[in-house]
Amino acid sequence: MNNSDKTAQDRWSAVEAAIGREARVALEEHYALFDERFYLWLADLYEPGVGGFYYSGSARDAEGYLPDIESTVQALTFLDNSGMTDSVGGWQYAFSQRTEDRILSFVKGLQSPED
Repeated sequence: MNNSDKTAQDRWSAVEAAIGREARVALEEHYALFDERFYLWLADLYEPGVGGFYYSGSARDAEGYLPDIESTVQALTFLDNSGMTDSVGGWQYAFSQRTEDRILSFVKGLQSPED
């Protein structure tokens, strides 16, 4: 068992301790729905020229819509909560430095200089 599998097993054990075996099994089945296709779909919502994520494919394809901070935070939160970042060794391995810099620039660019 590799370190990523052990971490996942430890987390599922903690879930079971908190909410019981039946709920754990149901959640594991739900999480199994998120295979690599989901991550490919999510990656397709990223706009590298801007550094942010669109809310949806239809927003990405419609003229006048741009990536937004809420959708970007939701995408990053999902990547973390789904275990993807752990599976690759942490955030430092999840994105290239260039992508990380673009995301940070996008988010900082939307903040008020006074805040």
